[in-house]
Amino acid sequence: MLKVIRKRLKLILWTLVISFILWEIGAVLSNRQSPSVYAGTLYGRPVPVQDFQAALTQVRQYALLTYGDRAAQALPPEALVEQAWDLLLLSRAAQRAGVRANDREVVEELGRWPLFQRNGQFDLRTYRQVVQYGLGTSPRVFEEGVRRRLAIQRLMDRAVGTPTVGDDELRAAWRAEHDEARVAYLRLDPAAFTTAAAPDEAAVHAHYQSHAADFSSDPKVQIRYLAVVPAAFEPDIVIGEADILEEYLRQVLPEMRGSWPTSDRRDAIRKQLVTAKTRELAADIAWELRDRGRQAPDLAALGALHHLTPQEPPPFTVVEEIAGVASSRTVAMTAFNLPAGELSQVVETPEAYYLLTVVKKIPSRPLTLEEAAPQIRQQLQDDTARRLAQERAENLFATAQELALANTKNPLAVVARSAGLSLTTTEFVTSLSPMGALGTAGALLGPAFTLEPGRLHAPWQTAHGWVLAQLLERRPLDEEAFAKAEDGLRAQLLERKRTDAMSRWMLALRAEGKPSPNPQYAAGPGV
Repeated sequence: MLKVIRKRLKLILWTLVISFILWEIGAVLSNRQSPSVYAGTLYGRPVPVQDFQAALTQVRQYALLTYGDRAAQALPPEALVEQAWDLLLLSRAAQRAGVRANDREVVEELGRWPLFQRNGQFDLRTYRQVVQYGLGTSPRVFEEGVRRRLAIQRLMDRAVGTPTVGDDELRAAWRAEHDEARVAYLRLDPAAFTTAAAPDEAAVHAHYQSHAADFSSDPKVQIRYLAVVPAAFEPDIVIGEADILEEYLRQVLPEMRGSWPTSDRRDAIRKQLVTAKTRELAADIAWELRDRGRQAPDLAALGALHHLTPQEPPPFTVVEEIAGVASSRTVAMTAFNLPAGELSQVVETPEAYYLLTVVKKIPSRPLTLEEAAPQIRQQLQDDTARRLAQERAENLFATAQELALANTKNPLAVVARSAGLSLTTTEFVTSLSPMGALGTAGALLGPAFTLEPGRLHAPWQTAHGWVLAQLLERRPLDEEAFAKAEDGLRAQLLERKRTDAMSRWMLALRAEGKPSPNPQYAAGPGV
């Protein structure tokens, strides 16, 4: 047993060590590129680079302890930077509030970590090995990080308080998802009014004259790029049966290792390994070219090193498709943030690794009447169609209300027949029941679920037009099902309240502390 534990610990340590080294290399490279003396500001005061790096390191450590070798995928660089700033903000807030954690609390917290235990008990030797060799830090530094997080947790608990869920609130929440009702409704789709809503040219001209400043072209950018496509290297990749078996043993549970993988499983693993190797090869080439092009970003010369030809698609906006680029959005976001004359970082997408330079940027300009007219015409037509649909719905509702006051049976059905409209009657549905292309019953008919049987509801707007409805019948609450789900539902509502309260508190805290990263401090790329 001890041998197994030692082997497992060794594996964990090497996983953490390798992951930590990879991240730290990036951080070191980033720091060498940064000439800044501060990482940003917090509460109006500069944040020294070393303080930010300490927070970033602590976030990395906790990510490694939580996700292991999947940490880099679970928390991409932007998320790490954001969490580091939140950690600094929360630490300052805890200090300002005088909230601290004592030594006993730190010891108790460390004793709860399974990674630091052996045979179910905290083991000092294991703890030191993981912290020193796995996380690359000293126990003292790590423990101060634990102390900081305990203080932050206490501050959060104090800020959020202890939410409660009353019986009426619990029952209402259950009804919102499980109430079953039959509903009759009319839907007035603005699309049915577009012909009557078509504006004349005088209206288009008048709108342009009074709103000319609202109509401008979208800025565009033109790029030149190199694409290193992993799929191009597939013919050169050889995956042997030994490679497949090794990967299979790594993936399956120990108790399943006695069986040989099926043919389909071997094919799937071979495909995984080919994909991994081709992406690794493509990434290496892309980063090699990126390093070579730092001083002179000549894509033609760089591409010639690996038989790659630069491409130069037509100019595009941030939301347009880029000719020849499948993941246009990712590449476009990089292009619009790239200064002219600079070589981009490697842009990774599912289909390729890109390096790009900006050929030219085309700024936004005011549109002429002729250019803006189609947009104005569509906007005016849509606005008028929505208004006409609303007016028709309100008139129908007023008529149905008069019929209901006169004790007319099924007033909505009478109104529908006289107006030549189709009245839809549902089966028993809940708010979560699907309504085809119209979404869920809750999204389309939500207000109707609040009615007493037989009552009408005034028109309301949905994503699919204006709706007016009558609740025909409601099934009694299933008290037995409610009783069984009560504890779980209460826990969900409490957690939702805590999450909402925490989000509101964090928004207020960010507004107070005003964390502001220094754009000249390049922490991001090397995180």
